[in-house]
Amino acid sequence: MHIAFALPGRADTGGGGLAYAEAMAAGLRAMGHTMEVTEDDDPVWAPGVVPVIDGLLLPLLLPRLEALAQAGAVALIHHALARAGRDAGQRAEVAAAMRTMLPRLRRVVATSQPVADRLM
Repeated sequence: MHIAFALPGRADTGGGGLAYAEAMAAGLRAMGHTMEVTEDDDPVWAPGVVPVIDGLLLPLLLPRLEALAQAGAVALIHHALARAGRDAGQRAEVAAAMRTMLPRLRRVVATSQPVADRLM
């Protein structure tokens, strides 16, 4: 399977996610998958690629939900609502985007039980 792991651009996150993604990519490659990692707030994938989208990037991709659903995109959530900031309005906006997006994606992967509980 050809998988593309998508992270938001470094300016958005302050970095750190690339090492995590590269470690995941190495594991998937060891299992025989073709794997690429991109850092871009508006990633583009070739047909047939399965996008795995970092949860921090999901709200930015809400306008592309239909295409993501058709591509069989997977969400990887490591901190539910992490990108929302401290403002209640921002948190509500991100929560609404996740409620809209997550049911439409092929899979949702939570990196821990507490994150899965929060998503539920």
